[in-house]
Amino acid sequence: MNSNILTEWINPIYLNQEYINNLRETIKSKPEIKYLTLDHFFIEDKINSMIEDHKKLSFSEKLDRYSHNGDILPYDSSLYWMNNLNVGYELLFSNIWFKYLLNFFSKKNIDGYYTEVKIRKHRENSNGFWIHTDSKRRKIVFICYYNRNWTVEDGGLLQLWRVDECNCEKTIKVEHNCNNKMDYLNNVRLNVSSPGGGFSGNFSDENSHDLVLIDQILPLYNRIFLCDLSANETYHSVTPTKMKERNGFVQWIYS
Repeated sequence: MNSNILTEWINPIYLNQEYINNLRETIKSKPEIKYLTLDHFFIEDKINSMIEDHKKLSFSEKLDRYSHNGDILPYDSSLYWMNNLNVGYELLFSNIWFKYLLNFFSKKNIDGYYTEVKIRKHRENSNGFWIHTDSKRRKIVFICYYNRNWTVEDGGLLQLWRVDECNCEKTIKVEHNCNNKMDYLNNVRLNVSSPGGGFSGNFSDENSHDLVLIDQILPLYNRIFLCDLSANETYHSVTPTKMKERNGFVQWIYS
């Protein structure tokens, strides 16, 4: 797969169709959530130019933390909506980029697809993101991280969860509080009744269910997370940050 804008931006190994085919098989091998984590994804000059551009932006906590009716949400971050004045727009809003992402999931027709991109910042000592699903309307998510020398101790880990049909008596039962640090996300099994977006499928009820942690992704510089949200609910969360600011962007593809 090749095009001028893709070759300008993307590490050549991720443009090799044979390698993409191997990554497709990796996605298929995932038992539940269909995702990839790839390192050194963008050419360094390009991601660095994005980072420098995005440092100058004015982020809004209100846009990210409050619902349309003014209720505070359990998502402690601030955002800036990417537009055509921002570095990276020419790639992320191009049809060839849509085709490129869809190719990882063997989807070829881009008709009817559209996108939005949040440039996002988690402050130092943020409370975290409550467990939620984005899969009600969104089809694909692409996340890119900007954070050099990030460690597990810095927090801000992207977590992936699955619903367990069996409730364990020793599971910690939690209800989120928008004003408190969500340190309970550091447990590998939680019993919850109100994930963001709710439970669906066999679990579309008002009962609580156990959620089991299946993976954690460190938000390292030039690491990307790519996921097919249409495959299942893809419950996820972000642990609280410690003494560092966590930066990056998230792109959703809709159809």
